[in-house]
Amino acid sequence: MDKAELDKIMGLYKSHLQVKKLLAPDTISLYLSSIKMFVSFCEKFHQKLAIPDKWLIENLGVREIEAFMQHQMNVLNWKRSTMVTCICGIKIFYQFLAESENVKNPIQHFKLPRDINEIGQRSIEINEINQLFEYSFEDSLQGHQQRLLLEFIYGLGMSLAKIIKIRTAIPELDEGQVRLYFQNSKYRDVPFSPVSIKVLKS
Repeated sequence: MDKAELDKIMGLYKSHLQVKKLLAPDTISLYLSSIKMFVSFCEKFHQKLAIPDKWLIENLGVREIEAFMQHQMNVLNWKRSTMVTCICGIKIFYQFLAESENVKNPIQHFKLPRDINEIGQRSIEINEINQLFEYSFEDSLQGHQQRLLLEFIYGLGMSLAKIIKIRTAIPELDEGQVRLYFQNSKYRDVPFSPVSIKVLKS
């Protein structure tokens, strides 16, 4: 993540919190710190999380958020109240990016579990998923399908109940998103990761 670009975005985000959200200075400081901690975590563990060397803040999603939460809880012993404040700041930040920078919000469907310990209980699962993202799938139709399923299911953070209701998925390569049609004929546009776009173009 380019530091100059991040500093520019953070300055605009701070103004947004001051002028439009009318938040107290202490709350603004906490929200800004949340973003910095999240970005620092992703930079430090980008290889373990299979994040490309060159990435943008909007490339991060549910998988990185959950890994960050797990780390803060297990290593720094964060309480739920601290975690809620941090995640709230990150979610508002992504909403700000979606509105001001015209980018897709990769965590728009993310919800913090009521029991924060659920994240810790899924630590093995998260590690296994990270290993899957590091795995090189075979260069075949089946291999591409497996990679796309991994990106769709975990990258979008959708529940199994929601996933099985998907009827059609239409990629919109130029928009960096995919349109999902469900059984009730409703559709939803969701952000599409650069890795998935690369697979579709191959």
